[in-house]
Amino acid sequence: PSNGEPRRKLRKKVDINKYQEWLNERIMELRTAQSIKTPEDRLNGSIWDFVILGCLIEVVSKLNSERTGNSTFQVVRKLFDERLPKYRNIKYEKPVSANDLPEQLYMVLRCGLVHGLSLRPDEKVRNSGQYKPYWRENTLTLWHRGNHLHINRTIFNGQEWDRVNIDYDSLLEDIQKALDDIFEDGRKNNAKGKIITDFIME
Repeated sequence: PSNGEPRRKLRKKVDINKYQEWLNERIMELRTAQSIKTPEDRLNGSIWDFVILGCLIEVVSKLNSERTGNSTFQVVRKLFDERLPKYRNIKYEKPVSANDLPEQLYMVLRCGLVHGLSLRPDEKVRNSGQYKPYWRENTLTLWHRGNHLHINRTIFNGQEWDRVNIDYDSLLEDIQKALDDIFEDGRKNNAKGKIITDFIME
């Protein structure tokens, strides 16, 4: 700091309530952006909505988990397992049997859209050790038309293939709830509160 005050003393000044308020204002901006669209534009949506949502999921995940020794992949999985278990309960049957919707969201939203504006992560990511077991094409339908988490079975490359609907407003609402719960826990539990303040101070 410019005034020479040690960084460790600044931690005492972190107000997690103000940070939560700031995040909620950003989420309200996302909601407002949807509300001012025409009905047709709301239904058609924009891929940019999901790019920003992918960024938000990463932030909320890091507020929920200590970073020491944990990759972003691990903290995102932890967020869904701890705060939004209904996503883990979704089961793909075709072409493989797997309860890996959180991993599919990570691969498509973060590794694909956030990093490359693509629904497919780059080849290096797809073939890397921790991601390769989860990479499958055509696992999500990203849209703005409701019917959230419904599984559609289609034919893809000559095979039956399950694809899960991800409705933008519904996922945003779930992430908002997870965020609220994280801050509520942080106010009650010093260790969880420290995770939040450590993230803010990074």
